[in-house]
Order: sequence, then structure tokens, then C-alpha cells
Amino acid sequence: MRKLPVSVGLVLVFAGLTLMSTSNSSVISDKLDMVGEVNGGWKISGNFSPGENMTVFVAWWAATYGEDLKELPANVTIIANNKTTADFQVFFLQDPESSAGQEPGLQRVYVARIQLLYNEGESLQVDDPPRQIGGIVKQAGTYETRVNRPPDWFPWGGPEPQPPDLKLYRTIINRAYPYRDLLPIGAVTVVFGGILSIWAARADRGAVRTKKLRARRSR
Repeated sequence: MRKLPVSVGLVLVFAGLTLMSTSNSSVISDKLDMVGEVNGGWKISGNFSPGENMTVFVAWWAATYGEDLKELPANVTIIANNKTTADFQVFFLQDPESSAGQEPGLQRVYVARIQLLYNEGESLQVDDPPRQIGGIVKQAGTYETRVNRPPDWFPWGGPEPQPPDLKLYRTIINRAYPYRDLLPIGAVTVVFGGILSIWAARADRGAVRTKKLRARRSR
């Protein structure tokens, strides 16, 4: 009985099916595409299409007076083409490399956390809590981001708030199929394994019939 060829053929069939299934696997990667940049400004705008991921980066400097590190809040509003809005409260934190007890001056701050205050939801899909200033665009058009002046940052008559540096990005999603070449290999493997299994099964049946026929003739 030719069990080995049948088993090998079945293994090849399953291996081929696995290769064919893997060939449809995709690898998703994303990259940031800059839409606009404003150095020292309170607002920035750009055009977006439905499905694009809009992200706003804010780089800022703030006055410090030798205090312990604390969160500095500022409100950011995104206004869509149809005037619907999404309001964020962004909490900035002084750069941890800045040491306490220094003379009054400007220290860099970075985004520590983001809170969603309000979103009409018609034009922009925003996570709650947000992972970024922005979201998934639902309607095509121009989106304007406005940063409100944070007066609470300067309670002791320090320098006036300096406009932040704003950068506007869209996230481009790329879907690649790096295993497409496995499809023909898998198909050939399935065909070869099927032929081997069928041949082995038929050959085994033929051998059984021949053995029975010889047994009848010998009687």
C-alpha cells in the first residue's frame, strides 16, 4: 500500500494552500506628508480629503520662574469648511531637561496630554481621549486650526505669549503585498500534491484489484 506518496501529496496540498493564503497578506505602513507650516503663528490651514488622517503639531516656548514642572493648558480649535468645530484642550509640560531655580526666561514645552472638549462630529472623527490634535477627515474641504492665547501661562507679568510653531500633516496609508510571488508557487504545489495523491491512490487500488484477480484465478 502506497501510504507514503498519498501522505506526501496531502502535505504538499496543505502547504500550497498555506502559501496561497499567505500571498494575500498585506503589510500596512504609514508616513506623514506635510501640508503646511507656520513659524510663529496662531493658526494654520490646509485642504484634506475624506479618509485622510489630519494631525497638528505644536512647538512652543513658555515663560518659567523656577517653579516645579506643571501642566500648562491651551485650547486648540479645528474648524471645518462647513464651520463645524472640534475643540481640544492641550496640556503642555516644561521640558524635563530644564532645571528648576533658573532665572526667568523662556523654556521649551511639549504636549503632555490632550483632552477632547467638544466635537460636532460631522466633519472630523476624533478619538476620545484623543491621541493627537486632529482626527480622520469625513468631509472634503479646508480645515483651519486655531491656537488660543493662554493667559494663565504668564501670571506674574512675564513676557507676552509667543506664537507657537505649527506644522500640519496628513497621514498617508500604504498597503503593500510583499508575498504575491508565493501565489504561483502555492498553486503549483497544490497541483503537484493533488496529482501525487491521486496517482498514489489509484495505483494502490489497481494493485488491490490485481491481487484479487490473481487470487480468483489460483482457485
